[in-house]
Amino acid sequence: MSAKVRGLGHIGFYVQDLNLMKDFYANFMVMTLTKVGPIGAFFNSDPFVETPCTWLSHGFCGTIPSSFI
Repeated sequence: MSAKVRGLGHIGFYVQDLNLMKDFYANFMVMTLTKVGPIGAFFNSDPFVETPCTWLSHGFCGTIPSSFI
């Protein structure tokens, strides 16, 4: 069973288990992983739009480093 996301604005989440949440958003929410780095991941509900809309971060507070974007 899945819950297909039809659209989201730009949102971010701080998560305890980044790998578990990446699996959840990719497989259950059927979102496309568009970028991944050492501290987080971007997902998009529309694989044909380049702008990532959901940011998952593992224990990160503050500004997203420009080297990650």
